[in-house]
Amino acid sequence: MAADEPISFDGSRKKKSTQVLTRRVKQGVAEWYVIEMLEKCWGGFEEHTFQGYNVGKPPYGYLPDRIPHPVPARRSEGKVKTRLKPDPVRGPVVARIFEWRRIERLSRKAIALRLNEDLELNPPPIPPDPSKAVGRWTESSVRDVLTNPKYTGHMVWNRRARKTRGGKNNPIEDWVWSAQATHVALVSLDTFVGVQEVPERCERSRSAPGRNATHPSLPGATRCARISSVRCAGVACSVRTAAASAITHVRRSRATFRMIIQKAYGFVNHTCWSL
Repeated sequence: MAADEPISFDGSRKKKSTQVLTRRVKQGVAEWYVIEMLEKCWGGFEEHTFQGYNVGKPPYGYLPDRIPHPVPARRSEGKVKTRLKPDPVRGPVVARIFEWRRIERLSRKAIALRLNEDLELNPPPIPPDPSKAVGRWTESSVRDVLTNPKYTGHMVWNRRARKTRGGKNNPIEDWVWSAQATHVALVSLDTFVGVQEVPERCERSRSAPGRNATHPSLPGATRCARISSVRCAGVACSVRTAAASAITHVRRSRATFRMIIQKAYGFVNHTCWSL
């Protein structure tokens, strides 16, 4: 009910049609106001992204490039906005990570181990809360680098649902991309897309020579790369099923990326799209 709306609890048969109408109109206006504010906030973040401004801490490999706020009133208050510029020390590390992943097909664990061999050359990332830093590369820190599309030079927003889904990743089609490159790219778009396909092909492949892992109770049996149940070695149908599942997933990923690129950039002529 509205704060200025009279209320009657005595059960009398006084006229109250105007009261009900007033209440409903105010409820509708209040709901409209909330939705309008949400749409304006979303539009503001989209425009912020289209113009190439970063939200939050710059990703590993970039430094903040703070510029005066474009709005005079905010600029007079000392407010700034942030773009991204390459970090001369950590930028090459990002390029090496993508190269090892795409060309050598290394697992995230193998990449982390290789990076930890020389922490002076490959400084580990520092989380937003420095007290949580572990001082070395981990699988999760390597994954954060490999899955961040900002390294392609385009600004991207809404990759995670910060408030509605507990920080989980949003579907790729819900990401907001800048139409043009807004900062210096550390990897090409083709390289980024190619790296996203690697996990589906060799995420569980060995990064070092040696025998395949076997089930403890079934010598000669191995676990399928995409199915957790035990499959007997030599059963062709299991191999075909796993291969078909992997290829289908890769094609779906490519179709999704193709849709996004076509919608946002208007071009799809990349060699990596063909399978």
